[in-house]
Amino acid sequence: MLAVSPRARLPISKVSSRPVLLDGVREAPIHDVRAVALAAADTPESCAAQLAALLLRVEDLESRFAEQDAFLDALAARREEIHEAFTTRGQTLADARARHPQRLADSADRVLVTLTRRLAALPDPDTPRPEPVFRLMAFRAA
Repeated sequence: MLAVSPRARLPISKVSSRPVLLDGVREAPIHDVRAVALAAADTPESCAAQLAALLLRVEDLESRFAEQDAFLDALAARREEIHEAFTTRGQTLADARARHPQRLADSADRVLVTLTRRLAALPDPDTPRPEPVFRLMAFRAA
């Protein structure tokens, strides 16, 4: 699981402050933004929101550089990577959310079985209890 960095809570537009040169264009590295957004996505809903924000950013880049075919091909590959990463993460989080109630029910069952076993091991309150051994020994010594 990815660790959430302090930058993960920043808006997508302010995630990376160091621009790099991509085919003559200065832009924040999209892989950095993707990693931070993926780390910040801790629910299926936030995965969908982060995915939408990143896809909007990729569309913006595609519209700005529509005449550069090599750059567009690279952006299309990145779009697929981003989509795959976020849908996988969202599905993993949804599966974990669905398993949580089952784990709670299993835990409650284990507690009830343990209580039943321990209650069965307790002596019946109506039967007389034997004298503790230390009292019998003290009586014989006197």
